[in-house]
Amino acid sequence: HEDSKGGGTLFLVLLSSLSSWVFFALITLWMAKYNAQDESKQGFSWEHKNPKVFNYHPVLMTAGFGFCLTHAILIFSYPLPKKISKGIHGALHALAWVFAGIGLNAVFRFHNEQNIKNMYSSHSWLGIATVALYGAQSIIGFGFMLPLSVFSAASRKRVMKYHRYFGVATFAFALATMAMGILEKVTFNKTGPLKGSEYRITNAAIVVLMIWALSLPAAVLSRAKPASKTS
Repeated sequence: HEDSKGGGTLFLVLLSSLSSWVFFALITLWMAKYNAQDESKQGFSWEHKNPKVFNYHPVLMTAGFGFCLTHAILIFSYPLPKKISKGIHGALHALAWVFAGIGLNAVFRFHNEQNIKNMYSSHSWLGIATVALYGAQSIIGFGFMLPLSVFSAASRKRVMKYHRYFGVATFAFALATMAMGILEKVTFNKTGPLKGSEYRITNAAIVVLMIWALSLPAAVLSRAKPASKTS
């Protein structure tokens, strides 16, 4: 019975991980080859006033708050020493901030260079809320790195359950922001009614995102259950 539970947990972990890889690949492919079904808007560039500057935004935000966050959560599902798991967990979060910083810079730069108003949509507001949650989580995570004389074991235990909850909540915010971003971009591109290549690749991404959204929380829950029974 325990082996079957372990197998189920492994399946959910692998499914969630695979979903993040596939989603990231689809978003990268979209921006590189299918954006707006217009070659002048496909690919990547840092040139001044080049519309391709925007294309870094969805790719890097997915890499940071999607891929890195997912694997930072899942790392504790693998049979690794606690110190190694914590180290990888922290490194992935740090890498997420690097990706997110560049991705946010890309979208603000694009808007400013193209005379587009910043922070005007639900996607942008939910995105900033996600960044704020992620920032709070990072500050709390840094607290766990402090010595016991500063952040006691009792304090860590009290805070940990909230840290875990808000970790999954931040993941949910991130995926909702991604879904809204896809809808917003396709709406701007006006390619949906054509039902062409962009329509197909973005719909595929949404299907993968739904699988991802279901599998990661399930993986976390299935990991937590055995611990509660043996304690």
